[in-house]
Amino acid sequence: MESQPPRDLGPEATVGALLRFAHRKARRVGNTALASIDMDTRRMGVLGVLFQHGPVTQRELCDELDVDSSTMVVIVDQLLAEALIDRDRNPADRRSYLISLTESGRERVIACWQLATGVMEELMGHFTQDEREQLARLLIKFVG
Repeated sequence: MESQPPRDLGPEATVGALLRFAHRKARRVGNTALASIDMDTRRMGVLGVLFQHGPVTQRELCDELDVDSSTMVVIVDQLLAEALIDRDRNPADRRSYLISLTESGRERVIACWQLATGVMEELMGHFTQDEREQLARLLIKFVG
């Protein structure tokens, strides 16, 4: 597995490779930190969506996180087993379920975000404030 991005590609390919490597590094550092509270970035992502949006369907979670439905079933089942979420019939559509945070889930989200702050400081600590703001602006423009 590659640990460094290739240096001999054109600018567009290099940007794509650098984005992939940045994501992998952030995920690896994040998962290492989150392991201390028995969490990972995939499950944290689901909890974060529920914290921000309130109860949503499993399909909405898939769409929001760009995850296929079979992967989401595994994640939801894990979070249910940990009592971090509830799954109840959707009163607006009895064919679907609403996924919501439990009180333990809310507490875990807060702990995750506290760790995430430290992770971002570890990842971005060598950037000046201006560089951090510039990177954020460029990424917002990129995903626009």
